[in-house]
Amino acid sequence: MNDKQLQLLIRSFDAKLSKEEQDLLHQALKSSPELRSEQKRIIDMRKRLTDSGAYQFKPFFSARVMQKIKSSQSPEEEFANSLSWAFRMFATAGAVAIILLFSINSKLGKETSLNSIFNIPTITLENTWQLDNPLEEKP
Repeated sequence: MNDKQLQLLIRSFDAKLSKEEQDLLHQALKSSPELRSEQKRIIDMRKRLTDSGAYQFKPFFSARVMQKIKSSQSPEEEFANSLSWAFRMFATAGAVAIILLFSINSKLGKETSLNSIFNIPTITLENTWQLDNPLEEKP
């Protein structure tokens, strides 16, 4: 018994074989006692499984399994979806914080310019001159 004959035997239980394959399997069964015992073993096993009835699945089991397979995602897709969800949450929190800071600064500030809203100090010529002057010679 070789692998090709065994595969042909196994396939014969679930699929219709062509005329040539049926002849080939018939000849192999005639000449190989091992293949005949394997055929008997498979027939007995299938009969026991059919008769036991203990392994019955709930209705629409195969449809539910196929739906689960179709809806399952690869690890890369799950990671991308999780990252997208986290980004949306942080972006929303950041936008709320910016709006809150904007409203607080606009209420407390006397001006409504962007510098006062973001609490950026106004730079004047005197403030700039007090900084280290790169043109000034150092002793």
